[in-house]
Amino acid sequence: LPKATAPPLLPQGPVVRGACNIPIRVGDKVSMNITIESARSLNSERRGDWSDQMEFCLDCPGRVVETLQGPPRARVSHGSFGTFTWNPVAITSAESTPEPLPFEEEHGPLVVGDEVLLCMSQEKVVPLQCGHGGWTPRMALCLGRYGRVGNINTRGDVRVDMPGCGSFLWNSSIIEPPGKGCVATLCAQAIAKLDDEGAAILLLLTLAETQSKEAVRDIVEVLESCGPLPPTVPVGLRAYGALALLAAVLDIRAAVVSHPQPGSAPPPCPVVRLPLCLPASWIEALSATPAMGWQPQDTGGIRFMDVVQGKVDAIEAAQRWALAFFSSRHRRLLNPGSGRGAGSA
Repeated sequence: LPKATAPPLLPQGPVVRGACNIPIRVGDKVSMNITIESARSLNSERRGDWSDQMEFCLDCPGRVVETLQGPPRARVSHGSFGTFTWNPVAITSAESTPEPLPFEEEHGPLVVGDEVLLCMSQEKVVPLQCGHGGWTPRMALCLGRYGRVGNINTRGDVRVDMPGCGSFLWNSSIIEPPGKGCVATLCAQAIAKLDDEGAAILLLLTLAETQSKEAVRDIVEVLESCGPLPPTVPVGLRAYGALALLAAVLDIRAAVVSHPQPGSAPPPCPVVRLPLCLPASWIEALSATPAMGWQPQDTGGIRFMDVVQGKVDAIEAAQRWALAFFSSRHRRLLNPGSGRGAGSA
């Protein structure tokens, strides 16, 4: 099984001090409630210089994407207004919050160093690249893959470093929101890497081939042994745990290993209601697991109990749980309690 817990990721870059000595970290939501004259004066050439476009940023919150020293500076994204380097003293309020700003609603908060998932559909991506870095055939190799944010330019476009493929500038609209993406592509990539993530997917396929209600008990025992306080299943493992329990009693291969061509959608899967296709004893075995009490926010928005009771399509749930598993391993989330942190993975 993949690792259930990992130490939180520390904030990237130094902590800089804003107005009234407030601490400013990467990922913070910030505001600059000062006059244009004050902002222009504070942003001397050595701090990043001044442009007229920065005037509009004084009226809207932004997200700190990078902090720098020598001298202290903060690079702040303001969405379509651009990303600018500010004298941190111009920042009058800073708040660590996972809530997206209006310009982040499509893809969530973004900062330099984040791991992000690019859209799979070339048909959708190519038009969006016009005026945002353009398009080259090599960029097709990056679609549907995870990469790391290397930079966010003054127009809000995102440079993503993709090992083995290159570093390209992308329209931020191409970045998938957390919990979205092509399950088949992500699973195929995971298996190709032959790491613990690939092993986790291969285990699912093995379970789907064998299908045994006895495996349900074994899966629960292993999941519970991963927690710091057995017999509790770690939150970061619950999406994968739900997927493994489902794979033990149902062939989910059609939901996770179909291989669509780049730019095309995966073939549709049939609707499956567990009470209508499984023996009653298998439903009882699933109903006796602790997964029945897991909250939807821990399993991609779909409760395990609702799937077992037939309220939700099992194949749709398998896809959502798979995406939640990949998202928890790759997507770095804002932690209100300690600046930037990582979802358990």
